[in-house]
Amino acid sequence: MFQGLKAHLYRKKLSEISKRNALGSIPSNNAFKKVLLFFDGTDGAERKVIQKYAEDLERSGKIVKLFAYVNTKESDSELGIDHYVNKDINWYQVPSNEDLQLILSKGYDVMISVLSELKPHHMFVIKSMKAAMKIGPYMDEAQDLVFDLSVDHQPSLGIPELIKNIKSSIQLLSNGK
Repeated sequence: MFQGLKAHLYRKKLSEISKRNALGSIPSNNAFKKVLLFFDGTDGAERKVIQKYAEDLERSGKIVKLFAYVNTKESDSELGIDHYVNKDINWYQVPSNEDLQLILSKGYDVMISVLSELKPHHMFVIKSMKAAMKIGPYMDEAQDLVFDLSVDHQPSLGIPELIKNIKSSIQLLSNGK
């Protein structure tokens, strides 16, 4: 009974946000200028790799915003990145806090998910984003079409390999080859 109620509330909240996003969507003139990177910020080493990727994107003229999920109950304001934590996720797997509301209120040309696994709260955030294109790793457990571009990824190879695959896929698209 609780599982059914949780699923219903999750779908209802996602539907509300999806309708709001569809009504307020403005087509982008630049397909790859404003970029949001969504990632797991729990591991400091992985966070540094992703921050380096963000710096590379900024050097190439992109406007980059970082947003992370941090697997902890404590809200760490010292992180320096907009994020949400476990205490921000309600019982039916919908996250909510000020950082997330700010991220969801803005539109992006491209949202890139640099996550090795997709949990329901990750899926909710990704589906709720206002982005002209969503890029992320291909995952068998994601039955719904979550990303516009799914790239190969083996979690055992780590985040640097995922970033390499994302870069090569974007390059392939931009060259039209």
